[in-house]
Amino acid sequence: MQQDDSYLLRQPGSFTVSSALKFVGGFGRFQVLAIICLTIMRNAGNYLFYGFGYLTLQQTYICKAGDSDIWGHCTQQVICENVATNFEFAVDKSDPDHIENWVQEMGIQCTNRSQISILMTSYCLVSAFTGLLLSSLPDKLGRRTTMFYFVLANQMSQFLLIFWPNYWARLAGFVIMGATTIKNTTSYVWLFDLVE
Repeated sequence: MQQDDSYLLRQPGSFTVSSALKFVGGFGRFQVLAIICLTIMRNAGNYLFYGFGYLTLQQTYICKAGDSDIWGHCTQQVICENVATNFEFAVDKSDPDHIENWVQEMGIQCTNRSQISILMTSYCLVSAFTGLLLSSLPDKLGRRTTMFYFVLANQMSQFLLIFWPNYWARLAGFVIMGATTIKNTTSYVWLFDLVE
């Protein structure tokens, strides 16, 4: 006669992670591989999303004074007023609050901070709307098909964000990335199914 392990569920303090996995039939190689793959797909692009959040931080700049070789501290306003000339400036990397935040690489040091905030806001708004409108899509198309297309679109948005140094291309990238967050909820559900 086989022992029924369901009594473990009713005994306080005797239910551990190991006994839970044993109760649901173990945790095999397939579950480990699937969880690794789903976690990577779910988290793809997070490094960009969170990294772009630092774009609104103000940098400390140093500027070259005229034709001399003397560099001194200057403000962002001075840089933006002289942007049409051959005005030389750089980020003061010796500043203890310095952080490498892609502002110079993107050429947005003179862009209004509210415009930069729109990048992150667009991601959050589109994510909320697509979550409401497309939540039934995995049930209609299937999880595998939904994950495939949304991960593919997410990769396209990352390509835009990394390789196209243009404000409007990056805005489009964040909109696409926000629209693909349905892959996150799909992977959560799939992860739970793998261990049930």
